[in-house]
Amino acid sequence: MPARAPERLAAGEACYELATDVAVVPLGALAAPERALLVAEEQDVAVLPAASGGTPPGARPWPVYRLLPAGGVALPTGRVFVRFGEGDRAEAHRAALAGAGFVIDAVPAWAPHAAWLRAASGDVTEALAGMEALGRLPGAVHVEPELLRARAPRGG
Repeated sequence: MPARAPERLAAGEACYELATDVAVVPLGALAAPERALLVAEEQDVAVLPAASGGTPPGARPWPVYRLLPAGGVALPTGRVFVRFGEGDRAEAHRAALAGAGFVIDAVPAWAPHAAWLRAASGDVTEALAGMEALGRLPGAVHVEPELLRARAPRGG
C-alpha cells in the first residue's frame, strides 16, 4: 500500500492541514506563472489552484499543506529535521534511521546532535508518513518537516 501524507503537520509553532484545492506542476508546464500560489525553483515545481476541469496536465502527486487558520500554502521538500539530545550524535543513529526508512542528507556543523533526513526512496509522501516513526526512535526529541512557503512582503 502506498504511503499516505498525514492530514495535519506541525512545524514549530505552526499547524498545517493537507490542501485538496491545489495541484503541483513542473515549472516547464506552468502556462500562467501569475496564477502560481508558490514557485519552488529548487524542486522545479509550482503550486497552482486546482482547476475546475480537474487535474492540470503534468500534475505531480505531491502533497501540499495550508497554514491554519486559512493561511497560505506550504510545500514539503521531502527533507525532515530530526534532533537528538545534546551530546547524542545524529550519526550514531544511522542504522536506526535506515530501519525507519530514512537516510542522512546532512548534519549541521553547528548541531552534530541533529540531521536533515530524506526517505530512502526519495518520495516526499513517504518522508512525511515516516515522521511518526522517527519521533519514536530512542533519543529523538524533535522531528519536523522542511516546508517551503511563498515569500511575504516585509512590512514597513
